[in-house]
This record gives sequence, C-alpha cells and structure tokens, in this order.
Amino acid sequence: MSLDQDRRALQRERDSRSRATSDLASLTGKITKKRKSVQSATTDSSHQTRQRELKRLQGRHDKAMEKVADYDKKISKLKARITKGETAEAKERDASSRRRTEAHDRAQNALQREVENLESTSSQLSTRITNLERTALSTIATAGGQIRSTESTTYSCRSRMKTLRQRQTCATNSSRGVLTPNPDAMTHREAAEMLGMSVKQIPKLIRDGLLDRVKKQYPSLSRTRVEEQARNPRPTEWVNVTEAAQILDLPKTRVGQISNKGLLPFEITASGRRRFRCTQIEVISPARQVQWHAAVLPVANKET
Repeated sequence: MSLDQDRRALQRERDSRSRATSDLASLTGKITKKRKSVQSATTDSSHQTRQRELKRLQGRHDKAMEKVADYDKKISKLKARITKGETAEAKERDASSRRRTEAHDRAQNALQREVENLESTSSQLSTRITNLERTALSTIATAGGQIRSTESTTYSCRSRMKTLRQRQTCATNSSRGVLTPNPDAMTHREAAEMLGMSVKQIPKLIRDGLLDRVKKQYPSLSRTRVEEQARNPRPTEWVNVTEAAQILDLPKTRVGQISNKGLLPFEITASGRRRFRCTQIEVISPARQVQWHAAVLPVANKET
C-alpha cells in the first residue's frame, strides 16, 4: 500500500472513530438517565423492565467501547506505517539529491577540465601562429630585399644598354640630319619601373624636387636624376594609406589590417592620419610576388 493510500485510510479511520466516540457519548448519557429511572421505579415490574433496558444499553456501551479501541489500534498502526514511509521517502529524497549534486559536480569538473584544455590549446596555437608570422615576415623582407637588388641591377644594365644604343642611334641620325628622342631623358613609366613604384607617384617626386623635367624634350624626365634617386632614395619619403594601397596593389582596408598587426610600421600625423615610409613600402611591394597573400594576409585576417 502506498503512502497516499495509508494517509487516506488513516483519515477514514479517524472519521469512523469520531462517529463511534459520538455514539459512545450518547449511550453514556442514556445509561445515566436510565439508572435514574431505575432508581425512581415504584413497582417491581417497572423496575425489572427498566433494569433490562439498562443492561441492553450497557451492552451497547461496551461494544461501542470495543469499537473505539479497535479504531485506536488501527489508527496507531497506520500512523506508524505512515511515519516509516515518510522516513523512507525522506531518505530517498536525500539520496536522490546527493546523487544529482554529485552528477552536477562531476559534469562541472569535466567541463572545467575541457575549458582548461581548450584554453591551453588556444594559447599554444596563438604562440605558433605568432612565430609563423614573424618567420614569414622575416623571410618576405629578406626575399624582397634580394628581389629588389636583383631587379635594380638588371634594370640598370638594361637601361645602360638602352642608353648606349640610343646614343649610337642618335649619333648615326645626327650625321644624317634626323631628329631623335633625347637618350638622357626617360618617360614617367620608365622612371616608375626603375624606382619600383607606381606611375602615380612620379608627379609627387617632381613636386618635391627629387626629379627634374627636361623642358621641350621627349621623354621629359632627367635620366641622371632618376638614377640618383634609385641609388639613394630619400629616407624621409612618406605616403598616406591610399598611396600605400596603390603601391602594394591592395585595398585600403587590407593596408589598415596589416598596419594594425604591426607588419607594416606607420606614424600618426598631427591631423590624426597614418603615414608610411616609402622605402618600407617599396621593400614589401616586390615581396608580394613571393606569396604575400598566402603567407601574410590570411594570418592577419584570422587575427582580425
């Protein structure tokens, strides 16, 4: 029998005992009255009749007493059974609560260990990525310097050969009376190739006085000044983000990402804008041919 059933049975027994107690009290009152009537009887026949009625009432009273006693025994047994069931139920609740608490603690500990392992792995990966970035940047810078030196030497040789050929042609044509372009001058595109920069940067060098125009001649730039600038570029040459993006052939946002990672040094002007050294841009620009996007930009994108 379940605990709820025992509680309902206990309530029924209590109700029955209450009714039996009420009947017992009623019988007790009747017996008291009947005893008085027996004592007040005047004749023998009436006395005997009232005496028999009194005995019947006493018999009913005794049965009612026994019934109440039976109800008391049943109620005591049900109370003991309910107390025992409630104790067992409380123990089961406590045991279940302990098991849930232990399971929760085990899950929390396992989760904490997993988080610590993930943090450790993330730290190791971050350190490895940083080392790879440094190694890649160092390799790119070294390769860029070598490539620039080789290109400069190759271009100088080709330019010298072209100049000698032009002078030879000029001398031949002069003897024939034919006008030829000035061999000591060069175009903007040729100057940009020799200096390793964009054609759009040449007018700025002219405005800064680093290059000279040859008036009324074609090509219009002095080859001597361009070669001097190629051999000894001005160290304080600065470019803004847009010009750096044009030189590197990258979007301005990518230039910002590279500079934020410290891969491209920069300075802040008084107006709050960034500017970059042209020499550093020129070193990185040819190095992009050595897998710039594969080695640097993906790393910068991941960290961003």
